[in-house]
Amino acid sequence: MNPTASHRDNRLGVEIYIDHADSKKLYQALLLQRTSIEQALGFELDWQELSDAHACRIATWRQDSPIEEEAQWGAYLDWFVQRIVKMNAVFKPVIQALA
Repeated sequence: MNPTASHRDNRLGVEIYIDHADSKKLYQALLLQRTSIEQALGFELDWQELSDAHACRIATWRQDSPIEEEAQWGAYLDWFVQRIVKMNAVFKPVIQALA
């Protein structure tokens, strides 16, 4: 899980970046489980095959989160922690089963 912040888009994100010899194959295997994964997470994901790249990305975003708003940093950190912990708990066994 990789936390990200985009000043330009005023959003935070947590992503799984798949950069592997079989990136597209792994992505497709995960995509087949999209419904059960998103149900277990309790939120939708942004599934990006990145057709012009070797890698793929699966992400969740927190919109309207300008990083310069220091008063919100505590809320941002809480969001990061919650999403990372939840995504790790859901994705880890799914990915291990694919190995």
